[in-house]
Amino acid sequence: MMRKCNLGVVVLCGLMVMAGCAYKTPLNATPNIYQEGRGKGVFAGVPEGLRTGEIGVIYATDRKQEGTTEAGPKYVLGRSQRIAFGEATVALEPAAGWDELVTASTEAKRPHEYTVRTTKIQEVGQIQSIAERFAVKDHRIVLPPESQELATQERKAFQKLLEEKLALSPHKEVFVLVHGVNNSFDDAVHRAAQIWHFAGREGVAVAYCWPAGGEGLRGYFQDRESGEYTVLHLKTILLAIAECPSVEKIHIVAHSRGTDVTTTALRELCLGYQAKGEDAAKKLKLQTLVLASPDLDADVFRERFLFETLGAAQEHLVIYFSPEDSLIKMSKWLFRSKNRVGGLSPADFPAKARARIASLGTVDFVYCDVSGYSTSHDYEFAHPAVVSDLIMVLRENASPGAEHGRPLKSPAEGLWEIDNQYGLPAPKPGK
Repeated sequence: MMRKCNLGVVVLCGLMVMAGCAYKTPLNATPNIYQEGRGKGVFAGVPEGLRTGEIGVIYATDRKQEGTTEAGPKYVLGRSQRIAFGEATVALEPAAGWDELVTASTEAKRPHEYTVRTTKIQEVGQIQSIAERFAVKDHRIVLPPESQELATQERKAFQKLLEEKLALSPHKEVFVLVHGVNNSFDDAVHRAAQIWHFAGREGVAVAYCWPAGGEGLRGYFQDRESGEYTVLHLKTILLAIAECPSVEKIHIVAHSRGTDVTTTALRELCLGYQAKGEDAAKKLKLQTLVLASPDLDADVFRERFLFETLGAAQEHLVIYFSPEDSLIKMSKWLFRSKNRVGGLSPADFPAKARARIASLGTVDFVYCDVSGYSTSHDYEFAHPAVVSDLIMVLRENASPGAEHGRPLKSPAEGLWEIDNQYGLPAPKPGK
């Protein structure tokens, strides 16, 4: 028994260290649905002002700032009681203009192996934590009127930045990425930038960067604690986005432990709306919630979704899972979970549960039977088949099924499946 436990710790530590090694982020493989130039129409619809080889995203972070880099402020693993926000710019290496980037985004074979890097980080403002502004009155903790006014002004500065970027697009939608454990600030920005770019640069992308980045087993637990710390700050940002007058729809893509951060924040917001008799999905303007490789105990998720109003937080919920997800396997071992959502298999869904999922009509459990393309834990962002489906979810809010333009397989009622061939062009006659 001792040998097995030690082996598990070693494997988990190895996985965490590998995930955190410094490397240049590769440009995502061309999505299957874009190959052979089929994606050129998507990029032809990008507004003129956004047709550039650079990709700009808004960021919000409660990471501690330590010094600067050539790009701008350096946000590190430590925690901050203030939420800094601004704009980050990502560019390709070797450098590419708009036309070359479109070609690289729509053809399977590229002239170069591109990587992406952060070239500019411009902090615009900060939202201070309530912890810095509270007062004690009659033995109670209160937020004085002047502090409330300052907080309102800071949120308005964030909303002003959001409005400026939304003005460049006819689509008044915001795409929020919440990353997982052992991700740096750059990791989060690069991922948000690529999702937004490949989805056609509609609306605005926001990278929510919480203080993760610890390596090894202790780093995993450190990040887990920081995930609990950041919930209040994520709620602050989500409310600021939802209350922005120009925003019509919000889409959230959460990954790994970021799914726990996100669902906890939404659960608390939903309970507040429920107490006031308000519709949470409408108040939050939340159309799509994507949970990618959710590092969540399956029993905990079920209780939150069914009985703590999380099911009412969004109009469309999409969950990508794979029993071959190596990091989820280690998390399952570590916490002695019966099941974790990101590591489920079709066999884990009894017929009664599948029938209930199917009857909802707004929840897609998508089994990702894919291989290759980066590690098994970030296939939703690296594999051209799964990325293809993610694009259709974010761009079109498409329901599953070929009749909706999203030709997922259905291995059983209430479940859907993606394989390596999903979205590829039909073979030419004679081949």
